Amino acid sequence: MKKYLSLMIMAIFLLAGGQVYADSNYAEINQEGNGNTAKQTQIGDINEAYIDQTGDNNYAEQYQEGTANYGEIEQYGEGNYAYQEQFGDVSSEYTYANEAYISQEGANNTASQSQVQASGSPNVAVIDQYGAGNTAAQTQVGHDNYAYIHQHGVDNVAGQAQYGVYNNAYAIQYGSLNYASQYQRGIANHAGIHQSGSENAASQEQYGVYNGAHADQLGNNNSSYQYQEGRSNYANVYQHGSGNTASQVQYGVYNNAHAVQIGSNNISHQYQNGWLNGAYVNQNGTGNHADQTQVGVRNTAIANQTGSYNYSYQYQYGNSNYSLVNQVGNGNFAWVVQQ
Repeated sequence: MKKYLSLMIMAIFLLAGGQVYADSNYAEINQEGNGNTAKQTQIGDINEAYIDQTGDNNYAEQYQEGTANYGEIEQYGEGNYAYQEQFGDVSSEYTYANEAYISQEGANNTASQSQVQASGSPNVAVIDQYGAGNTAAQTQVGHDNYAYIHQHGVDNVAGQAQYGVYNNAYAIQYGSLNYASQYQRGIANHAGIHQSGSENAASQEQYGVYNGAHADQLGNNNSSYQYQEGRSNYANVYQHGSGNTASQVQYGVYNNAHAVQIGSNNISHQYQNGWLNGAYVNQNGTGNHADQTQVGVRNTAIANQTGSYNYSYQYQYGNSNYSLVNQVGNGNFAWVVQQ
């Protein structure tokens, strides 16, 4: 990346007279191949844009408005599309307002990035794509947000949106036809998705402060949904197999939800509303179903299922309730209600 030399140049401009005019913007295009298209628009001061294209019929476009935005696009292959737009103003003479990086290698990949920075340190967005037909999109509004997408394979789709400050999100996908979606609004939320296989889907939504969500999917046709609203909630899903489904919804403060699914066609649903609740599901086998609902403070629900087509339902309302269900075998049924 070229930004380190650029930072030195920017500092020299700022120190050399206290005033920098629009002609201190820098734009560079390098093309090798046939039918490539590159466009760059800069409005403001000390913005930097770089485009490198090697191959045929690639398209890249950059739009920068404000002060000290940095954008970089690298394309290798055929028919790739990349677009970056950046709006911001530098808050320090030694940093950027926004930083955006796109790297594409293969055919017909699509990437887009939009950044709006108001104050503070820069937003950083990174997209890496290897393969064919992958699609990635990132939106950042605020400052000090970090978003990373890595896709390796065919026809994967990933989207990230961050509104606020100090949010962090990553989505890593290997295989084909995987889908990842991440939305963050607030302060210092963290979201992570890792998928390897085909036709897996993961969605994460976070509203509030210091929430964390992770989803790991290995196999085919697994799906997970995680929604958190509040402060310092944590949700984790691990799926290894095929056709597993997990959902986690949490409102409140310091709630924890964990779901582990190994096998095929297992289902886990977890809902928590309150403070300091903990929900834990462990499934190993085929067609198991676990449902947990907790409303209150310091409730704990645990469901362990090994075998096939076991069913566990746990509902707890109030404070300091505890429920443990262990099922080993096939076709077992458990129902727990505490209030």
